[in-house]
Amino acid sequence: NNQGDEHDNNNNNNNHQNNVKKTTAVITSDQIKLLADLGFQWKIRASHTVTWNNHFDNLKAFQQKHGHCRVNSKEDIVLGRWICEMRSRYKQRLNGEVKTRINDDQIALLDGIGFEWKKWTGDPEEKKRRALETRNENKRRKRAEAKKIRMEARAIAVRKEEAERTARKR
Repeated sequence: NNQGDEHDNNNNNNNHQNNVKKTTAVITSDQIKLLADLGFQWKIRASHTVTWNNHFDNLKAFQQKHGHCRVNSKEDIVLGRWICEMRSRYKQRLNGEVKTRINDDQIALLDGIGFEWKKWTGDPEEKKRRALETRNENKRRKRAEAKKIRMEARAIAVRKEEAERTARKR
């Protein structure tokens, strides 16, 4: 009864079509059932860490462009919601909740770009002043990093020249 098995396979594959975009191999209905019984997830979800890093990269790019991390949720709903979620998770940690989905490394990364854990509700002029300070601090930090790189490159070049001179003398 091979035709019946083939029909079952096609039906099962069609049933899972919403969950699987394309398959390169055909699996039997028994294999599908076994996988389902084992708790196989037909959809692949991005890991929490990958998703977190993507949002963080977006926030970092925003911060570098605007000099602050205060994203207007009306302009970027996804990033705005993520920021609210990070503040909520941070607050949970401060309140002693053990299982929160934000860790010390993530907190340090957010602190490192000047993330504000409390939503800004202050004076608009103060807000602009703080953004300008953050932007200027970022510029100073980038200049210092560039200077350090130039100095390290120069030191390497000097050592290389000395090595070449020594080699020529031999």
